[in-house]
Order: sequence, then structure tokens, then C-alpha cells
Amino acid sequence: METSYDVQLSQWVAEQIDFTVNQVRKNTKTFDTLVPPAASEQLVYRPEANHDWTASFWTGMLFLSKELTGSTEFDETIEKQLHSFQERLDQRIGLETHDIGFLYSLTAIADYRVNGRESSKKLAIAAADLLMVRYSPKAQIIQAWGNLDDPQQRGRIIIDCLMNLPLLYFASQMTGMNPTNKQPMLMPSRPRNTSCETTPRRTTPITSTLKLERRSAAIPNKAMPMIPAGQEGKRGASTDLR
Repeated sequence: METSYDVQLSQWVAEQIDFTVNQVRKNTKTFDTLVPPAASEQLVYRPEANHDWTASFWTGMLFLSKELTGSTEFDETIEKQLHSFQERLDQRIGLETHDIGFLYSLTAIADYRVNGRESSKKLAIAAADLLMVRYSPKAQIIQAWGNLDDPQQRGRIIIDCLMNLPLLYFASQMTGMNPTNKQPMLMPSRPRNTSCETTPRRTTPITSTLKLERRSAAIPNKAMPMIPAGQEGKRGASTDLR
């Protein structure tokens, strides 16, 4: 049975999602072919070229906004961003890192799952091949960064290494090959609509079906975003990408 708390919480969540999507919408012109940097300057994210490890986060937000709204208004920016990531892979720009997983899961894989394009599947698989260059058969790890031939750098791993592995799982699911040795894998039969298949377009707004656990007895404060001193009253001041 739905309580008044559930109703108010659902309303609050819907408001926050609407606010977030509107922030993305306002910034599509600013970040048309460029991307937000990894860190802000005075709470402002100044556009930069696609070269850092967080560049795909913007494209990920575009895809989420597209799915949440069911709108095509984000498609043009998505197309330009995907082209940028294809160029980045072709030219090997800033890809001497495990973050290839982050970069191409939120772009190529996202596009394949949402739009079903074979070109994006191929891009993701090519990115996975490049990520596997960093695999050490002896240690059985993906080296985070650093020269692979330098003994002082060899073997560096951090927790993010694990968070980049979904790109390899995707490539294995798509090709049926073990990425560590390029040998065929015995793939179990999959139920329909698994993560490696194209995700159908949602027909029901996600906000109307979102189920949240009751974590506390109090309704979250609507002023939840932390605003630095002197920025009171400027909602989104700490997250404004402009």
C-alpha cells in the first residue's frame, strides 16, 4: 500500500530527474562536439577536447536523458560525440589507460543497446581489443596506466580496473571469444533481453515505475544539492556545466 511518504518521495525524485535532464538540455549547445573536463574551475565546467578519462560521462548523460524523455532532441549531439570517440580510437588519443572501459561503455555500448547500430558494436569491440593490450597474462591483471615495458610501472592496478571490465564482457558476449587468448568460449544460452542485446525503447516513463526502498522516516530535503557559501539561492550552482 502506497503511503504519503511514498507519494512525496516519488514526487521529489521526479522533480530531481526533471531538473537534471533540463541541465543536460541547456548544455547541449555548449558541449556539442566538446566535453566537460574532469574538474570544474570555480564551479564551472569549461569545454575541452575529447582526451581525458571522464569524456564519456557527458555522452552517458545524453543517453540517459534520451531514454528518460523518449525524445530525439539529444540525438544530434550524441551523433557528434560518437564521431569524436571513433576519431579518438582511430588516432589513439589518451588511450594508454584502463579507462578505455569507461570511455567506450558509455558511448559505443550505450549506442548499440539504445539504437542497435552495428557500427557502435564494432567500435566497442575494437576498443576492447585495445584495452586487452594492457592485460598481463602472468599477473592476470589490466595495468591501470604507465608504460607497459617499464618494470617500475608494471603491475599497477586500482579498483577502477575492475570497473572497466564490462567492456571486455560485452566484447566476449558479442564475439563468443575469450579476450585473453582469442579462443572461442562456451557461451551459455541467454534469456531474452539480457544486457548484451539491444534495449527496447521504453514506452513508460522511468519515473512512473521507479521503486525506492524506504531508507529513513524523513522526506529528503529539497535543497539537497550542496551549495557553497555565497551561492545560496542559485540552484544547481554546484553542478552547472555552463
